[in-house]
Parts: sequence; C-alpha cells; structure tokens
Amino acid sequence: MQSQLDLVLDAVGIGIWEYDHVTDSCVCNPYLCVLLGYGLEQIPTCLAAWLDLIHPDDLPDVQVHVEAALRAAGNPRHEAEYRLRAADGRWIWVCTRGGVVRWDVAGRPLLTVGTLTDISERKHAELLLQTQHEFSGILAEGPNREMLLEAILDSALHLPELDGGGGYWREPDGGYRLVARRGLSAVFFAQVGYLAVDSPQADMIRQGRLRCSCASVRGHCTDSRLVREPELIEEGICSLVVLPIHVGGEPIACLNLASKQVGVVGRLTVTALETLARHFTQALERLLAQEETANQRQNLAGLFGAINDYLFVLDLDGRILHYNPAVADGLGYGDALLGQPVWAVHPPETRDEAQRMVAEILAGTRATCSLPLLKIDGGRVLVDTRVVMGQWNGRPAIIGVSRDITEQIRQQEALRDEKRFSEDLIDSLPGIFYLLDKAGRFIRWNNFLRIAGYPDEMIAGMAALDFFPEKEKPRVQQAIRETFDQGEASVEADFLLADGREVPYRFTGRRTVTGGNAYLVGVGLDVSKQKKTQRALENARTRLQTLVRTIPDLVWLKDPEGVYLACNPAFEHLYGASEAEIVGKTDYDFVDPELADFFRANDWAAIAASGPRVNEEWLTFADDGHHALFETIKTPMRDAGGRLTGVLGIARDITAARAMQEALSEREELYRAIVDQAGDSIELIDVETLRFAEVNDAVCRMLGYSREEMLGLSLADIQVDRDETRLRAHVAQVRAAGSARFDNRYRCKDGHVLDVQSSVRAIRLHGRDYCIAVWRDISIEKAGRLALANEAEWRRALIENSGDGIAIFSEDHQLIEVNRRYAEMTGYAPEDMIGLHSWDVEVDMSEADIRAAFADPLSINTTFEARHRRKDGTLYEAEVSARGACISGRNVFVTVTRDITEQKRAREALREREEIYSAIINQATDGIVLIDTETLCFIEFNEAACCGLGYTREEFAGLTLDGIQGV
Repeated sequence: MQSQLDLVLDAVGIGIWEYDHVTDSCVCNPYLCVLLGYGLEQIPTCLAAWLDLIHPDDLPDVQVHVEAALRAAGNPRHEAEYRLRAADGRWIWVCTRGGVVRWDVAGRPLLTVGTLTDISERKHAELLLQTQHEFSGILAEGPNREMLLEAILDSALHLPELDGGGGYWREPDGGYRLVARRGLSAVFFAQVGYLAVDSPQADMIRQGRLRCSCASVRGHCTDSRLVREPELIEEGICSLVVLPIHVGGEPIACLNLASKQVGVVGRLTVTALETLARHFTQALERLLAQEETANQRQNLAGLFGAINDYLFVLDLDGRILHYNPAVADGLGYGDALLGQPVWAVHPPETRDEAQRMVAEILAGTRATCSLPLLKIDGGRVLVDTRVVMGQWNGRPAIIGVSRDITEQIRQQEALRDEKRFSEDLIDSLPGIFYLLDKAGRFIRWNNFLRIAGYPDEMIAGMAALDFFPEKEKPRVQQAIRETFDQGEASVEADFLLADGREVPYRFTGRRTVTGGNAYLVGVGLDVSKQKKTQRALENARTRLQTLVRTIPDLVWLKDPEGVYLACNPAFEHLYGASEAEIVGKTDYDFVDPELADFFRANDWAAIAASGPRVNEEWLTFADDGHHALFETIKTPMRDAGGRLTGVLGIARDITAARAMQEALSEREELYRAIVDQAGDSIELIDVETLRFAEVNDAVCRMLGYSREEMLGLSLADIQVDRDETRLRAHVAQVRAAGSARFDNRYRCKDGHVLDVQSSVRAIRLHGRDYCIAVWRDISIEKAGRLALANEAEWRRALIENSGDGIAIFSEDHQLIEVNRRYAEMTGYAPEDMIGLHSWDVEVDMSEADIRAAFADPLSINTTFEARHRRKDGTLYEAEVSARGACISGRNVFVTVTRDITEQKRAREALREREEIYSAIINQATDGIVLIDTETLCFIEFNEAACCGLGYTREEFAGLTLDGIQGV
C-alpha cells in the first residue's frame, strides 16, 4: 500500500519529506529528488543542509514559520512559499505544508512530516502580469526612444534567472548598436558594443527567432554553442537568451539577456519572454509612429518657416493659437501674440470690423479678409488674407494666411494666399491586459475600468465576447480559437465601451500553460488615433501637393548631392522640361557651369546655415526666354534623426516688387524732406516722461531753442496753463480717445507766450507709448486778424488691389468656386458665376473645342492667351494659367486669369511708335547715326548717312567714327 501511495504522489507532482528531530535526519520521496535534480546520494540529510538550499531572501520568513509551528500548542500546521536551489543552480518556487506528528512525554517534537509542491508556473504567471502592469505604467508617461529601450530591458530582467544583459538598436548601416545595459562589466559591454551588419549576431537578429543557450542544456535550449563564446566565458556568463524584436517585419531591436548565477534559463522564463516580446513590439510600433509624426511636423514647420507669408491659427473665439516666424520676426511680436485676440494685430480703428469678420468666417459666409496688419512698431502692412476652417491639435480652428501686398498695390496684382495646415495627432493609451481560460472567462485583467468604464465586479461575470458588438464576435471568436490551437493570434475589432461607444482596438494573444491548464494572455491597444492620424497625414499630403502644383512660385527639392528629387509646374518653365525630365539630373545638365556653380554654392550656404537662407538672382526661362528677378529661399531638410536629406527651394518673382520698392524709397525720401521743410511744428512726446523724443525745425524756430535744448526739455517746461499733474491727466484723455484737437499756450525761450492750436494722436512705437503733436502759431488769429488755416493733414490712400482672378472648374468644365477679382473681371456677382461653364465666358473656343483640349484634368499644365466675354457682352484680353489637381478625391481644373487688355494695347502702341520712328529716321534727308561712346562704332544709321558718304549699308556698318574723320 505504501508503494502505491508513493506512485500516486509522484504522479501528481507532490514531494513527501520527514524530519527526525532527535537524529537531525531528513528523508524524502524520489519525486522531490527529481524535482530538485539531485540523486538519492546527493539529497541533503540534515536540517541545516536543507536550509542552505533556501533562497537567502526567503530564509528568514521560513524559519519564523517553522519556529512558530514548533512552539504552538496542539497540532499546528505550517505552510510557506519560498525558493529552493536546484542542482543546476536554478531557483524553484515551492509550497511546503507540514506539521509535528510525534512528541515525547515532555511535549518535545520527535517527528515532523510534510509535503512539497512545485508552484513555479503560478509564480511565473504572477510575475509576468506584474511586469506587464509596470511596463504599461511606463508607457503611460510617454517615454522617448532611449527611456523606452531602458524600460524594455528592465522589464525583461524582472524575470527569474536573468541578472544582466543589453538592448541593441539597428543603425542606418544595418548593424546594431548597444543602447541599454545592465548587470555586466564595462569591459564586456565594450567588447559587444556594436554588431556589424555582416556579423553572425546581426544575422541571428534578422532571423527573428528567440534563442536560448545554457551551460546545462535543456529541451528548450536552441543553440548551446552561443554560451561557449570566449567573451561570454571570460565574463562568467552561464546562460544566454537572444530575443529579437521585429516591427512591421523589420528587425529593429534585440535583447541579449544573461545569467551569471545559474547554468540554465527555465522554460517558464523563456515562455514569459516570448509573451513580453509581443508587448515590446507594440510599444516600439507606437514609438516609431510617434517619431514619424514628429518628422512630418518638423518638415511642415520647415516649409512654414521658409515662406514669407504671415500664417495664423485661431480658435473659434478668434484667439491666436499659433503663427509662423514671418509673424514673430517680420511683424516684430515674438511670442507676445499667443493667446491674444486676432484683432490685436489689426489697427485700432478696424478691430470692430475684424471681430465681425471672424463671426462671418465661423458662419461660413466669408473666406477672405482685406484688413491691414499692425506691426509692433506701429507700422502697417497691407495684406490679402485667405481663411479656411480646419483643425489644430484635434480641435476646430480657423487657419489664415496673409500675404504682404503693399508693394503690388500700384500694379493691382494680388498675391494669392494659400491655406496650409497639417492635422497630425496620435496619442496611444496603455493597453488593456487580460488572462482568459478556454471558456473565454476572465481570470486576471487590468485597466478595464479606466479605459472602458467596466467595474471589476461586472467583468468577473462577463465573457470575452461580451465586450464586442455582434458584427465583430465571429472574428474575435476565431482569433481566440487560433490562439489556443496555434499558440498566438491577433485581430483588429471594434471594442464596446461601457457607455455604448465602439472604439477600434488591436488585440494580440498568446497561449500559456499554468498548472496544466491552457490560458490566453493578451493585450489590446486603442488604434483609433493611429488610424485617424494616418488619414490626416494622407489629407495633408494631398493638400500640400495641390498647393505646390498650383502656386505661381517656383518650388523644387534636391538631394544633398544637388540631384533634383521633385519640382512643380512653375519650375518646369525655367528649364523648359517636364518634371520627369528634370528629376535625376543636376543644374549642370540645364545651365552653363558658372551659373550651376552659383546655384550649388547657395545650396551649400543654406546647409551650412542650418536654416532658411535668402538670396536674389536673375533667371532666364528656357521655355519663352523672359528674364526676371527672383527672391530665392533655400532650406535644408532633415529626417527625425537630424540627418540631412535634401535642400528645399522656393523662388518668387520680385521684378515688379523691386521696381515698386525703389519708387517707394524715393517717395519716403520726399516725405522726409517735406516733414523737415513743413511750416507747422511737429513734436513726438514720450508719454511716461513727458519729454520731447523728436522735434522738427519749425518747433525750434517757433520757440527759440536749439534742437539739443528741446530734446532736454519736457512738455511741462513750455506749458503756460497746465502743471505736470494736469498735463498727465490731459495726456490720459488723449490716449483713451486716440486723438484730440485743442488750443494751447506755449512759453518761448525769451519768455513771450505763443497761442497755438494742436492736433495730437496717441501712438505706440517699439513697445512705448507716445503722442505726436502738430501745432501752429494762432497768435495773430487770437488778436483778431484773419486766420490762415494751414493745418497739414497727412493721408495715404489705400487702393484696393483685387489681384488676379482665380477659378476652379469641375471635370465637366462647370464653375464650382471663384474669387472676388474673377467675378469683377467678368462683371458678375460671385454667387451668379457658380454653375456657369467655361464656354460661357470663352470667346474663341467652342464647347467641343474645350472638351477636346481639356479632357483629362490631371494631364493639363498650360498657359495661354484668350478672349473672355463679360456679363454685359464686352470682351477683354486674358492670360490664363490652367492646371489640373485632385482635391478631396475630385479631379478639377484650377485656373489663374489675368486681364492683359491694357498690356496688349501698350505693346501695340509701342510697336506702332517704333514703326513711326523707323519711318521718320529712314525718310530723313539728313544723315542720322547712333555711336557707341566706348568703341566709336556705328550702332544705327539711316540711308541718308550712307548715301551722303558714298558707302553701302554693309560697308558703313564696319566703319568707326575715326575712320570717317578725314572724309
């Protein structure tokens, strides 16, 4: 019967032991020897030897349990869980239950018996869940790459039998760099700090399989030779686990985990590492997605920084959320505008109108704004502003782009503003973790209340499929079945929250066996933001491509070696070649070496500056030969790792703007001369100190002071009727009202008093408040004489520049959107034009002609001259640039129309004048010649000059002035 009992105990995995207190001897059954890996002759036979096998951290608690049981009265039982060292050095978790069964007459224990059970699987499962929970907490803090890799390594080293190791990350050359390290010597880490791309270790990572190598080979060991490498032996490493981590099929990282204490890594630890690998993979997937998003933001920020237009992002209350460097630097505000209402950047007298326009934009009845912008120094910038509703940081927003049109007002050219923004949002939350049995019931779980809203008591009575809508249950059930049958599976499905919402999640599961029972351990991650971000990025790319292909500016991208990667249609005209013909070539393939060297030098200058660099250059277009001055901005482009990927170029035609700038400079000089010669006295007063900051010659002449004396005085020094207190009160009233006009009395240097009439306006310059006053002597008027009203009033007329006409036609050539200028050119109201066809305004082409010439929008990229018909039937000459685009999945024609009627008339008038001039010259009886003053050669001459001297035209053309002096 005893032998049968031993067989039963061995079969169910229970060890039996006896301890004789008198002889200090221990006896155990064969199963206990097998469990610990000792032979019968090796198993400890005394209590002290058994206690030496207990883990040092667990020994004090075990001794307390045993002593308490021995001292207790009656027949107490003790129970303890602790770790025992097996023969191969591994620590095995066991549960011991026992008690005294025999005493002597004095009540002293004589014999104690008990059982010992292996609970390693349960302890490993608990440790795995704890490690997953702690790792999820780290993910919730949003770690960067370095911190995440450190956390991955630390999580793996939480498992038993592992006491050191390192984490590798793939380098651009395909090799692997050690980026995280724990528990081993610096000398060893220096030896294995880099795995070359052609090394066996790198090839092992690319294969993607977990490898286990132990000094004491076990059935789950895959490669016993690894642990016999010289550097591992020298370090004292007894066992090694290589855990590659693949993301999207790419081997991007690897964990090398070692033990210097035991000669074998247990099967349970290997299984736990395989489970954690799925968790690590998902965390790295999210990290790479976040880094890609940051890269997109950096590129867009670089593009925004490269343009000179003013870009604003507003919330629905009209407050400024973001703006580009053109606003911060060009207008001079720095960061001061953030959080301010947008009307703060408009002149005070227009702010009510600005608020009204914001309301109209929100109502969808307005998409433009023509109000000027106010610089920090009080200057004004005339702009053409276009706005669009969009999103910023996941919230509705107003996107506005303002283009400076000051220098183009006289030419009546509108610089079109294009909206550009990018919705880039990704926020991955820590996943939900669960342990299911084969019936789909929850054994362990976490985060369900915080993420999904289900309390623990509700989850305890629910099955896995209860968290999914009916449409998803078959696929989820199939994934669960595959996990139990094949070992692992994953599925994306809508997860049903407690409030009824359905959220897309990605679930992964892996089969694990604990206590002889199969379970599913898994994690679910919210992928809704990832999917939303992917859609937003695609939309942003589409909008950006449409913008680049539509704007008249030249846009191109080169790689660091100067080879073209892309360009827009405007750039194609420069080289007279299509984008397909330009890409892959350099400037040396299209222009002479000297000009190509100039272009390349500017590329290198932008790279060296590590930011946008501006230069001006004259360009000759290969397609039509025209010559124009361009302002070129070149910006180096870098990837998320800071590596140079290319140079972005944007060139804008500033020929007309430069001419206007020179004219404006002349006018400003004229204005300065007028101010200095003005008969009225003009003074600038600092509001805080009441001192004169600036005066003109008339002030000095009228009051009898020199300019230096005046700048040392304050307003109170020349006042007759007001002391400083009353003056400050009066200045405050002027500032509140904005301006004022009043009579005053000033005391001159010689003591006599002047009656003056002052016009005062409050202004702000360079962050300080001033009052500018223009006054004149009205003493004679006060004395009863006739007043001479010479008050000078400076005004600048703001002429509205409507710019070019812009229209968008559907694929069926029907108007779907026009701007105000296009409607003005054709004589229609904008809303009356919607629905018209292109042949309703085109004069020289029929419907059939237009449909044949413009059949496929995406193949159109052309500029031509045409005649258009206005609503009243009159005609005008037009230059039309037409390009195809795909906007929101719809193919359309985008046209830019310019009224060139006056331009063509001017050309015709010039041609007629040249013909008249030529006829007059050739009919003149006197000889007429045009001579180059440097070479004395004849540039032009008439027939009378040739005949009078007896030369043919060919002979005369070869003469110089010196050659005919003696004639």
